[in-house]
Order: sequence, then structure tokens, then C-alpha cells
Amino acid sequence: MRDDVLLRAIHQLVEALLRAVGLRKKKDLPAAEQALGEGLGALGLPLGLLAGLDADTLAGLVQDPARRALVAAALAELAELRLAAGRPHEASTLRERAARLADGLDVEGLPEPVQTALGRARMPW
Repeated sequence: MRDDVLLRAIHQLVEALLRAVGLRKKKDLPAAEQALGEGLGALGLPLGLLAGLDADTLAGLVQDPARRALVAAALAELAELRLAAGRPHEASTLRERAARLADGLDVEGLPEPVQTALGRARMPW
């Protein structure tokens, strides 16, 4: 039962990432952020809380590697949204946080949108 709930939450967050990327490309940044927030809500993690916590605190809060990768991917996409909104300093902070959170995680086997987001977070700007 617990695994089913986790898999459903993972699926919802992956769908939210895909929606957020599509909405960002359409320049609908508020809707993209809302999609991310809904996806993270499936994991029981509010976007506003995650955006304000440092990587070490997040790693302690989200210890499961799969969930940690998902949260890092969501933060990486949020960084892209902030950059698109003309907030480069905030974007840089979020991107660094996402990269630190994902550091050491094996991303093989994770859904492609998660791997892509994590790859962007790890690339230098």
C-alpha cells in the first residue's frame, strides 16, 4: 500500500514537471508554478516551504532518494521559472540548492523529465 501511494505521488509530480515545463515555454509562469506546487503537494511538501529551505535541511527532511530526486527536479524547474521571470539571483540560488540536493543520487531509472531537470541544475550557467 505504501509503495502504491509513493508511486502515485511520483507519477503526479512527474506530470506536474511536464506541465510546468510546457507552461513555462508558453510564458504562463504563474500557472507553471501552480503546477509544480500541486505536484509537490502530492508528496505532502508545500512549494513555498521547499523554496525557502537550504539543501542540508531539505536532505534531512526528504531522505528517500527517489523523493529527494523529485524535490531537486522541482527546485530546478522553479529556478527556470524564476529566471524566466527576470529574477536571476533567486534562480541561481534555487538551482544551486537543487544541484546540492541531488548530489550523489543515482538518476538512472528515474523518469526522463526528472533526469532532464536534474541535468539542467548540474550544468553551469
